[in-house]
Amino acid sequence: MSPQNPVVELVKLFKQRLDYLDSRTSVLENQIRSNSAETEFSQRFQELISLLETLPQTPPTQNP
Repeated sequence: MSPQNPVVELVKLFKQRLDYLDSRTSVLENQIRSNSAETEFSQRFQELISLLETLPQTPPTQNP
């Protein structure tokens, strides 16, 4: 094996680091999207519960 040029080695290391950071960024973006969707669902669900609470309470009917 011949020794590599130090600049080539640095470029390879830099590229590896960029790839790693890119993959981490993608993971974080997906987590943010997921959390955002969950938050939106939670808000809508809470709105539905609040709406249901405003409906008049009627006793259940019994079948004879």
